[in-house]
Amino acid sequence: MATMRDGLKANREAAEEAKAKQIDEALTDAAESKATDADEEYYKHEEEL
Repeated sequence: MATMRDGLKANREAAEEAKAKQIDEALTDAAESKATDADEEYYKHEEEL
């Protein structure tokens, strides 16, 4: 019984870790996208000057 419980706990922890990694990657992608947009906006205004 304890072995099954340990297995379920390990699976839950692995799922939580995978979810946290996905969230981290999504936040990183969003931040990089925002930075790229900001760079493009900056250079667009620089060219207008």
